[in-house]
Amino acid sequence: REYSVTEVNFLTVGPDTSRYFIREEITDSVTNGGVVLFTLERSSRTLSSDPWKVDSLWTARVDGFAAIKVESNIPILKIQFPVADGKVWDSNLFNAMDSVGYTSFLIESDTLDDQVLKVEVANLPQNLVGRDERNEFYAKGIGLINRDFVTLKFDTSNGVATNDIESGRVLKQKLINYGKN
Repeated sequence: REYSVTEVNFLTVGPDTSRYFIREEITDSVTNGGVVLFTLERSSRTLSSDPWKVDSLWTARVDGFAAIKVESNIPILKIQFPVADGKVWDSNLFNAMDSVGYTSFLIESDTLDDQVLKVEVANLPQNLVGRDERNEFYAKGIGLINRDFVTLKFDTSNGVATNDIESGRVLKQKLINYGKN
């Protein structure tokens, strides 16, 4: 799968915008106890004409009740099966990090024949001190098709809440190509 990514990091000196491409390619698989473990080679490039540069290796597996991706050596429970509207699970069930509840929603797709699974990673709408809304969208037979993350902290240094961004990140990742190489 190949994605186009726009990422804006808000720093003390102002926003810093990056645009780049990510590719996740299955390069190997091994079966252990009836579960197939896939090796994902993650590559990136700045321009579509640049060569891909491998930046990390991740793994992914689907067992009887979960889709688990190991990102930077941390297993994340991305989807819990069976998929259901409003289902909640702990994404950090298989690691030592604090519990983080993910929630799934089935939504109709304008472009796909099937429904899309929206996984809500965080849902703290804008308030006086910040905003944390993170969503991932999955399509059956494809995997991740969109990632929309907005995490912002607003300036409250004068004891007054403003909409001035002190720090944060906005990430938009969109699938642009998928299939077998």
